[in-house]
Amino acid sequence: MKCRQCQIEIDLADAVEASPFSWPGMQTIWHVCPECKATAHLRFIPDGVQRIEIVGAPGPTWDVLETYPRRGIEVTSEPEYLHVWIDGIEHVSKARE
Repeated sequence: MKCRQCQIEIDLADAVEASPFSWPGMQTIWHVCPECKATAHLRFIPDGVQRIEIVGAPGPTWDVLETYPRRGIEVTSEPEYLHVWIDGIEHVSKARE
């Protein structure tokens, strides 16, 4: 998966670790590109990740802009944290307050 603006490759492990917050119930993080500062919602799914975008009322509802298949992803959530395992290594993002 690449940044929608500058097209650099998004390292998923780094994206989870650097995320300023997550929405564990949606299994989603807020990604800020380290290169150009473009932002995106990234939703983790079994064996993949999606870039999603919020759309209109009465929602919110979400459109999937891109799906990136990636084997080796597992996700669990709790109220305060999103846990993403990539190739067996755990990465954690704190929930938005």
